[in-house]
Amino acid sequence: IYLPNWLQTCLKLCKSPQKSMKPLN
Repeated sequence: IYLPNWLQTCLKLCKSPQKSMKPLN
C-alpha cells in the first residue's frame, strides 16, 4: 500500500516521537 509522504512522516513520528518536532496538519 502506497502511503502519502505526510502519512509516512506521521508514522515515523509515532514510532519515534520527538517533542522538538511538531506534527504537520
